[in-house]
Amino acid sequence: MPDPFLVIGVVVVAAMVLIITLTAILYSCCLRDKNYVPLDDAAADDVIIIVNEDPAILRERARNAGQFKEQLREQADALPRRKSSLARKLRKNAEMYEQEQVRLNKIASDLIYQSANHGNGPEVIDLHYLYVREAIERTEIAIRRARKLRIRELRIIVGRGNNSRDFQAKLRPAVLKWLRRNGYPSALHRNNNGMVIVDLRGAWLRYVYMLLMCG
Repeated sequence: MPDPFLVIGVVVVAAMVLIITLTAILYSCCLRDKNYVPLDDAAADDVIIIVNEDPAILRERARNAGQFKEQLREQADALPRRKSSLARKLRKNAEMYEQEQVRLNKIASDLIYQSANHGNGPEVIDLHYLYVREAIERTEIAIRRARKLRIRELRIIVGRGNNSRDFQAKLRPAVLKWLRRNGYPSALHRNNNGMVIVDLRGAWLRYVYMLLMCG
């Protein structure tokens, strides 16, 4: 008569292998957008992205990928040491989902930014509906482009937080903090506290600003 503990162990291992196989199939068969063109630098702002997808759906798919990632990591952490090879496979699949989460958020971010800034010149950018990290990246790219074009003032639309779940502004304080930390004189527009004005008039002004800010 077979050892019942051995039978249970075999069943558990078979179930975990099935989970790994299913996650690999989901990853390879789903969530691939072939016509996506990434926007990695300032010059790419003029590129047209062709993706037949709603950014909100892409965000949801990214969140789902993130949930799968966390579930796989939890499963891997719960395994005993003798099943280290299985744990490594689970963590590898978790990494695949993490990459997918990043990829989907990148596509969604590019689509959102392109839509919000259609028709805007290099002297103004709209960061509505972006995550904080994405907004900071876009701000940095816009500043590099504006300085290259010798634009003296950059206007950044950050919003007032009306679209946040808790109605608290997240982009505005984060963008202002980043600008000041990097020595860019900036302030809220006097008639619109959802817009940040950045002074790009020269390196000497940044130096004086940093001296004043840092004491």
